[in-house]
Amino acid sequence: MKIKPVEVDGKFKLLRERRGEWAVKQYVHQWYTYQGEEVFIKFRHKHNRTKEEVATHQHIVDELKPLFLLRQIGTKVVHHKVEGIGVMQKWWPNRGTVKMRPMFQYWVDERGLFELLKICLFDGIIGSLDRHGNNVLVLMDRGLLTIDDEDVFYPLMGMWRTWVKFDKDLKRMAYMCYLRNQLLYEKYVEKVRLHAEEILKVADCPVMKTNPQYEFYRVLTGNLKGLSGIAQITVRQLLY
Repeated sequence: MKIKPVEVDGKFKLLRERRGEWAVKQYVHQWYTYQGEEVFIKFRHKHNRTKEEVATHQHIVDELKPLFLLRQIGTKVVHHKVEGIGVMQKWWPNRGTVKMRPMFQYWVDERGLFELLKICLFDGIIGSLDRHGNNVLVLMDRGLLTIDDEDVFYPLMGMWRTWVKFDKDLKRMAYMCYLRNQLLYEKYVEKVRLHAEEILKVADCPVMKTNPQYEFYRVLTGNLKGLSGIAQITVRQLLY
């Protein structure tokens, strides 16, 4: 997939900005109006990833979501003459996150729980390291949307890595949903398998292949080859 960054220029009107620095991350968050909509741009640098890698990974993951039957945020890689490479995303109105108990009434039904189950498998395949309840939004139509998809393409390390990090009550409900819909889950896994070649095409770009520490594209390729095992481990991780 070819990625041509959008230039942040005079067409963008800055609304506000936030800057911060943690032990392993530096970030700049900016809110703009662009083409009549509010957009959010993140410039993040991590101890083991460049700004370009962090931004590109988020964009690639968002482009992969339809192949996993998940909803897209709508992202673009951007270039700012001062901040460098970042990722721009649409600002989605939402009711809150799946972690917030008052939100349960809006999304905890069979459709919503199966959506959460799909997200769990998705995180196993993309090598997600930091999925938790606060980065899954409950949208106004009760659909779910994953955000902050940047800690991704980490190796499974022999499949001992835990990628299902939701609270115990959410995991329990997702597991009960699995028990009620095992055949549907198996069919979903097969649909993902059928899209494996297309998934790799979307992720095929230079930024995915130049990090000597992680070799992101190789990680994704290996995870797809191990899809059946990851699908089984995903379910087991709902139990602890």
